[in-house]
Amino acid sequence: MEIKKTNTNLIRGIRAFFHSSGKKRAVLGLSGGVDSSLVCSLLAQALGPKNVTGLILPLGGTSTAASVKDAQLVATNLGVKTYKKDLSAMVKAFSATGWNQSKTANSNTIARIRAILLYNYANSSDCLVAGTGNRTELTLGYFTKYGDGAVDFLPIGGLWKKQVYELASYRTLPLQVLAKTPSAELWKGQTDEKELGLPYSAIDDILGKLFDKGLNVAQIVKSGHSKANVGKILVRIRENAHKTTIPLIINP
Repeated sequence: MEIKKTNTNLIRGIRAFFHSSGKKRAVLGLSGGVDSSLVCSLLAQALGPKNVTGLILPLGGTSTAASVKDAQLVATNLGVKTYKKDLSAMVKAFSATGWNQSKTANSNTIARIRAILLYNYANSSDCLVAGTGNRTELTLGYFTKYGDGAVDFLPIGGLWKKQVYELASYRTLPLQVLAKTPSAELWKGQTDEKELGLPYSAIDDILGKLFDKGLNVAQIVKSGHSKANVGKILVRIRENAHKTTIPLIINP
């Protein structure tokens, strides 16, 4: 990846998208992580800081104070306006459903509440919702359907996770953001790599060889990855394919 060219192309692409849409403003969820921080940085340059709003949406008892602080730091450095809203009361309201909610259901509810708030702001302020998902997450289906997957455009959706870090470093995002362990903070102790079962470096290498180089499983295994790890990635892609396609219409 030629970093300077990638940076220029993304800025140009964002501006072209907004010009074609007739919109001028964007809103995004700011978590304090590298993905949302990079997206915020790109948007601020492409649209101007006054046309970008960040919603900081922590969950009491789960989100860390450091993440909230980092999110605000990024926004302040960029000159982007923010709103902060704790989700605890909204999430607690779902305890009145009457059925036992699974851990997956609860974590997806958190992500979907965030999406509702983003679109509420977008509809109220004539904005488009910027997604913060990267190519690695999108390929794996590692996002919540109608949650963080509910967006109008994906500024870094074409970048593998390792490329996100490269571009974030190039754009001189705060060091503590770059050094942070990736986590959606949907429950205490949750990290992306722990949940995925592999480090991002290994995942990106497998996905890059699979989709960019066109290697088959045997070739990827021969390059140094275990068959079990490659299989784990392929299973996740297959099982989450429903997230990246429109709902099936059953024809009469």
